[in-house]
Amino acid sequence: MKKLAALLLVYLSIAIAQGQIKPTLDQLIDEALRNNLSLIAERYNVPIAEARILQAGLRPNPTLLLQYQYIDAFARGFSADKNPAGPPEGDAGIMLPIVRGGKRAARIETTGFARQSVEADFLDTSRNLILSVQMAFLEHRLAEDQLALLDASRRAFEQIVNVNQARVNAGEIARVEFIRSRVALLSYQNQTLQAEERFRQAKFRLQSVVGRPEIRLDFDVDGEFRRDAGLTRLEDFVTRALEGRPDLISLRRDADRARSFAKLQRALSKPDWTVQAWFNRQYNIGITNGSSLTFQWNVPLPVNDRNQGEIARAEQEILQTQSRIRALEQSIRHELGSAYSQYDSARGILSRIEGEMLLQAAEVRDTTEYSYRRGEATLIEFLDAQRAYDDTQLAHTTAQAEVARSLYVLDSLSGTGRP
Repeated sequence: MKKLAALLLVYLSIAIAQGQIKPTLDQLIDEALRNNLSLIAERYNVPIAEARILQAGLRPNPTLLLQYQYIDAFARGFSADKNPAGPPEGDAGIMLPIVRGGKRAARIETTGFARQSVEADFLDTSRNLILSVQMAFLEHRLAEDQLALLDASRRAFEQIVNVNQARVNAGEIARVEFIRSRVALLSYQNQTLQAEERFRQAKFRLQSVVGRPEIRLDFDVDGEFRRDAGLTRLEDFVTRALEGRPDLISLRRDADRARSFAKLQRALSKPDWTVQAWFNRQYNIGITNGSSLTFQWNVPLPVNDRNQGEIARAEQEILQTQSRIRALEQSIRHELGSAYSQYDSARGILSRIEGEMLLQAAEVRDTTEYSYRRGEATLIEFLDAQRAYDDTQLAHTTAQAEVARSLYVLDSLSGTGRP
């Protein structure tokens, strides 16, 4: 079953890439999380941090001591009267450092918090990428709907121009009115061309954000504007953000790392000891060779350097990270308050457009068009009714996009980036 599911996923990805299937927003987000090159590069920070943990846990190596001295380099021989510098001696020993003060544990703890901070940074990068995909998706949908609206208006005016051509030929209207209708048609044709270009640019941007290596003009998406029926309170978004937003978690882990780093610097103020032991072999002349064993204990005296500067710096880093956490928490509250206000305003505008304006604008446009075709309304009146209808439809589409944009921003600001 797992192989079958994997195979189906591969076929689905190929079909989406070739434009045979319109991807949904969730599918585009999953594709971006897999293929975005910046995110892939960011993911390598996690194993790098794990390698630092491995390095921090390593114990110091012992040192092997090998020594051979009093060598008769000039072949004079050793004697009491000619060359009393010898006879030769050989030493073989080992030197073992003794780490004091909990330095190894502090290093492991510091790098562990650093890894957690890196993991949170990766999640935060993913959160921002998700929001970028969502914004590009909205831009694509908005451009598509605007193009469809303007194209429909253009085609409607083409019919009006054709009717006016026949009416001019029949002498029912003046030629200047026919020219006015053609000018209006040219205006709609220009707006349609501009909308087509915006739609193409939206296609390019969405495919680029997703991470596709090739940009296709036949690319399209499936899905409507997001529109939640009910929304939780602002306080709930703030609570969720303060508990789980990745960049805030990263700062908190960075504060833990700073505290652990300060503990490490205090441990470094305690010098390490060195224990040595070696075996000595002395080659005597005329008497039996001698052997001895020596032990040595080296203890540095921390009279001047007790790592005071690094300890002071580490303590200031703790205060700095705490200030950054408070600043980010305050910024989160302000950003969520602003985003929630934008959502509430966009929802109110959308409600008024759908409750009053859409039906009335369509009714006025249809009535004026009918009257104009019967010669009971002027072209100016019909153009005003058509522009009012177009403006209302564009405002409705924009309001839908603003509501969806506000919802995505609220989700992103509160932590996950997904509904």
